[in-house]
Amino acid sequence: MDQPAMDDRTAGSAPPWKRRITWGILISLVLGVLSIVIGIGDTSLRLGAIITITGAVLTLVVDAQFRVGEVVQEQQRRENVLVQAHHEAAVTLGMLFDISDRCRKFLVDTAADWKRVEAVESPLLNRILEDQQLDFRSHIHALANGEISMDRRTFMQFRSVSLGDLTSMRGASAVNPGYWRTPQGAQYLAGQKEAIAAGLEVRRILVLPQDTIMDWLDVVRSQIDAGVSLTLVIHNEVEKDYQGFLDMDRFIVVDRGGVQGALFHSPKAAAHMFTNDRAKLRETERILDDLRAYEHNPADIYPTLA
Repeated sequence: MDQPAMDDRTAGSAPPWKRRITWGILISLVLGVLSIVIGIGDTSLRLGAIITITGAVLTLVVDAQFRVGEVVQEQQRRENVLVQAHHEAAVTLGMLFDISDRCRKFLVDTAADWKRVEAVESPLLNRILEDQQLDFRSHIHALANGEISMDRRTFMQFRSVSLGDLTSMRGASAVNPGYWRTPQGAQYLAGQKEAIAAGLEVRRILVLPQDTIMDWLDVVRSQIDAGVSLTLVIHNEVEKDYQGFLDMDRFIVVDRGGVQGALFHSPKAAAHMFTNDRAKLRETERILDDLRAYEHNPADIYPTLA
């Protein structure tokens, strides 16, 4: 921040010999004395007095002019500060006016907590605060740009999100068909059935083993009854080069905002992920398209479904 100039307004802290008016009057006295010393007689004395008085008056006048100019400059500086503060406040208030109540509450609560951390005046807490806010801003910025990824904990939270927030799901359940016989699988399918009735489109490729294919009729029927657009892929029929496509469940989902993402579920917990990385989306679409060559209509394998 710029420091104010040293002048007579800071007389309480500046020594007399640093004041402009002191030097002006001193110079006037010196000139007056010199005129008396150099001259002879009363005329020189009167002239010296006139010079001294005139110099002092001019000093006072000039000093007053400088003071007025400095006051005007200071006033202008303060006005500029106020204008800038008003502009920043208007921008901030405009942003607060346009955001949602949820976002506004978050910002207010965050500001209150931030002040509490700063009030402690702890270097350690301030360093942690700085690191966390940079990390959070990075995540929010990435999210705003549509760059989303999730760890296992966040993935499991995502799985519990309302299916009503989605408009379509397309993918392959390739890993564990027995999941649909578990209470968790039945509950999830029931949720999908409600969402399908409300407009969600679900297209699923169900991968089944060849040797026990006839044992999965109940799972296939429950999927169809739920309204899922279902096709079957027999695991053993998929060529060796494409067997890697069956190492995890893969789905492409689209929400009501039009955001598209790829959802992966794997026996390896670390591989659970949701992302809208464009490369991952294109790869998932390609895999699902390649698996179409191996699809069967359920009624072709289970005639009782016809």
